[in-house]
Amino acid sequence: MREKKRYLYLATILAVLFAALLLILSGCESAGTGGGDSDGSDETDSRGEALELPAGVISAWDLGASVDAEVILYDSSALDVWGYGPVAVEGGYFPGMTIEPPPSEALLSWSEFQVAFEYELLELPVNITDDSVHFQSFCYLDVPSPTVVIVRGTDESSMIWIYADGSTSITITDFDTGDYLATIDLQLEVGWNRAVLKIDETPGEETATLKTEEEPTGTEWILK
Repeated sequence: MREKKRYLYLATILAVLFAALLLILSGCESAGTGGGDSDGSDETDSRGEALELPAGVISAWDLGASVDAEVILYDSSALDVWGYGPVAVEGGYFPGMTIEPPPSEALLSWSEFQVAFEYELLELPVNITDDSVHFQSFCYLDVPSPTVVIVRGTDESSMIWIYADGSTSITITDFDTGDYLATIDLQLEVGWNRAVLKIDETPGEETATLKTEEEPTGTEWILK
């Protein structure tokens, strides 16, 4: 399972952006933690709206008639701290899923968020406008398989969902990693934010961008 999480982040936030420079978030044994008691409607409202993952057919499906899918959030030690689901995926059709704002105990400080993705080792010139904001993120739906997950994207892009408990921006422009020119433009508001990771591997023109923006045309659920 640890190797599974290493593979997954190759296709996600900063892992491809920083290519060989970025260490991949380590995983751990999956545990189906789920839900939790709400702290009250006022706090829920102040923490942003729920994220609605859309229903749809999963491309390249080969896991059989029915499996459970869930979203797991991790801390800076790669231990699961919160979960959503599971939901039943019948015949390769994802029925959609509601992702509520995570509880405060599941959030990561800016320094913990850096530890989680280990890019504090890189000393990259990432700019953040408010480092008091707390974060969480996920980029796939976990399924009972040691090698594959359900992701949302296209052949050229992947979706990453980032939760923030305050407004902030995280940016870097045309940073030369040695393999890519990397650009990050995350304009995060309170609640769940969608970021789109795009990779261009044209020889001599390799670029990687991670931006908060609309889904590209042709975005779908994919087993990979």
